[in-house]
Amino acid sequence: MKRLFLFVLIGSMMLASCDAMNVPTSMNEPELPVVEQATQEDSTNEAVPPIEQATEIPNEEPMHSTDPVEVTFESSDGVMLNGMYYPPREKGAPIVVLMHQFNLNMHQWDAIALWLQNAEEKQAQTLNQMIAYRPGATELAQGEPWQDASWFPALPEDFSVGVFTFTFRGCEQGCQEMFRDGWIVDAQIAAQKAASMPEVDGTRIVTVGTSIGADAVVDSCQLLAPLSSLRCVGAMSLSPGSYLGMDYTTTAKSVVELGIPVHCFASEGDAASAATCNSFEMEGYAADVDSGSDHGINMVNPDHDTNILEVLRDFLLSEVLS
Repeated sequence: MKRLFLFVLIGSMMLASCDAMNVPTSMNEPELPVVEQATQEDSTNEAVPPIEQATEIPNEEPMHSTDPVEVTFESSDGVMLNGMYYPPREKGAPIVVLMHQFNLNMHQWDAIALWLQNAEEKQAQTLNQMIAYRPGATELAQGEPWQDASWFPALPEDFSVGVFTFTFRGCEQGCQEMFRDGWIVDAQIAAQKAASMPEVDGTRIVTVGTSIGADAVVDSCQLLAPLSSLRCVGAMSLSPGSYLGMDYTTTAKSVVELGIPVHCFASEGDAASAATCNSFEMEGYAADVDSGSDHGINMVNPDHDTNILEVLRDFLLSEVLS
């Protein structure tokens, strides 16, 4: 009997052991395989597909047009004025404002504006082909032709200025009467308009003028002085004479005292202008009186004692572009 009980007990234990080995997986989860962690060294040695590098695009501004642009603007007293803007080769360049004389209009400067702009080969060709004239003393479209620009001085390759010309009120067909106060206003507003052009530096304004324009260049520089956002940095007068009611000597002195260089030119036979240029001496002020009797734009010609365009170029290089 004892043997039978023992046999039954052993058999029961063996059956229980077999059942334990066949329990559902939800109760006894199998042991997961061990995954080795990749080291940093291993990961760097793995063959990873190369990532293409993006091509770096230079942050360059698009080229701007240097074609001359007609400009219409309003003087401070409501008079509409016409001008021409010649954009510089490089953005941020100085702006040169050219002011004409009594019997002419802004077109007296056409050839000189293109030369100063120094922009494109096509404009150099235009300069040589255009009918650039040395104006006569009485009528707008008469004068001795310059023929071509062969006598115009060479400019450095990197020479870059913007140029702005305009016509004083009442002078579209050559000035018929005097508007002294109005022309002073026009000169200041024209300089401000020129300085507002997007490609130029309004803190580097140079004014150049003949006759009434020769007076207006210093008048406008003086009037711009209180404006902190704009600055006149040089003025050149060809045949001034206090024609606009403001004394040239007094105004030029005040401009020079502001640190703005002024260069005055006249012919000895043009007595009033010669006396005006020679009326004072001061550091920052230069006066040159040549032989002959040419007045204003007539001094800009290949037969004049001094090549005024060479002086203008050197003035810009030394005082503005240096």
